[in-house]
Amino acid sequence: MVSEFRVRDIGSRTAIYGVVGNNVAHSLSPVMHNAAFAASGIDAVYVPLLASDVDDCLAFANALDIRGVSVTIPYKVDALAASSSADALTRRVGAANTLRRATDGRGWDATNTDVGGFLDALRAVYPMNLSGTRVAVLGAGGAVRAVVAGLVRSEE
Repeated sequence: MVSEFRVRDIGSRTAIYGVVGNNVAHSLSPVMHNAAFAASGIDAVYVPLLASDVDDCLAFANALDIRGVSVTIPYKVDALAASSSADALTRRVGAANTLRRATDGRGWDATNTDVGGFLDALRAVYPMNLSGTRVAVLGAGGAVRAVVAGLVRSEE
C-alpha cells in the first residue's frame, strides 16, 4: 500500500482513478499509472476496482468522486450504455474502455482507445496499406469490436 499506492501521500485533494472490471487483481495498470503519477508529480492515485456490474462501479465512483476509470472485461459494452456522452468512434465501436467524469460533474464521457492502440501496433509491424487484406478476428468482447472497427477504419 505504501509503495504502490503511496497511501501516506494521499490527501483530500488527491484525484482518484481506477481500472474497473470483474477480474482486476492481475492488472498492471495500477502499478504503471501510479509510477507515472509519482514521476510526474501529479497528486493522484489509480486503484483496482472490482465491481459486480457497471452500475455498482459508478455508484462507488460517484460516492468517492472518482475522476475516471479504465474499463475492462466484461464491462466495455455496458460502460458505453451507462455514459452520458460518447465520441462518434466509440459509438461506432459499441464499447468504451475509458470513462471520465463529465464537466458537469454528474455524468460520464465515454471513449475507446483500443482502436488507436490496435492500429498503431498493427502499423508498426505491418506498415503497408491493408486494403483488400483478408483477416480473421477471434473473440467476442469489447476489444474485438474495437479491432474490427479499426480494420474497417484503416480502409477509409
